Amino acid sequence: YLVAYPDGGCRGAEASAGGGLHGYFFKLTGDETLVQENSAPKKDTPTSRGYVDDNNFGELVSLKALAVKPIEYVDYHHGLPYSTNNIGELDGAIKAFEVALEKGVKHLVLIPDSEYVINGIKSHLASWKASNWIKSDGQPVKNQQHWKVLDGLLLEAYQKGMTYDVQWVNSHTDNIGN
Repeated sequence: YLVAYPDGGCRGAEASAGGGLHGYFFKLTGDETLVQENSAPKKDTPTSRGYVDDNNFGELVSLKALAVKPIEYVDYHHGLPYSTNNIGELDGAIKAFEVALEKGVKHLVLIPDSEYVINGIKSHLASWKASNWIKSDGQPVKNQQHWKVLDGLLLEAYQKGMTYDVQWVNSHTDNIGN
C-alpha cells in the first residue's frame, strides 16, 4: 500500500514551478489498530488514510483508518521552469502513480491539496477524453499533455488491478504529508 501526498507550487503566473511528492509504503500485518474516538493517536501518526493532524481525526475515524508502520518512505521534488502551479500539482500526482505502479502497490491513497487534480481525476477526465480533450465550453483542456500521461497511468493501474482513492487535504494546515 502507498499513501502519497502530491503537491505543486509556483512563483509568478508562469515562472519557477515545481512538483513534489511525499508518502509512505506499508503492509497490512494484522497488528494494526483502528483509529477510534478513544484511541487518540498522536499527531503525525501514519495511518492507512494519511497522517493524523489537528484537523482530520474525525475523518480518519469515519474512514476506519488503521494506524500503520511505514516500511519505506518516498520523497520527490522536481523543478519545472516556465510552468504553472497546476502543472506542478499534476507532476506530483503523476509521480505518485508512477511510483505505485513501479513498486507493484495493491492500493494507492492519493491525498493532494489541489481541487484541480481531484476534480480532474474524479469528475472531468472521462468527459474530456470522450470529447477529444475539449471542455464543455468548447475550449481545449489546459495542460492536456499532463492529463493524458495521468490518464495512461490510471489505465495501467486498472489493467494491473491496482485500486486507488483520492481524498483532499487542506493545504498549509500543518499536515506533515502536505
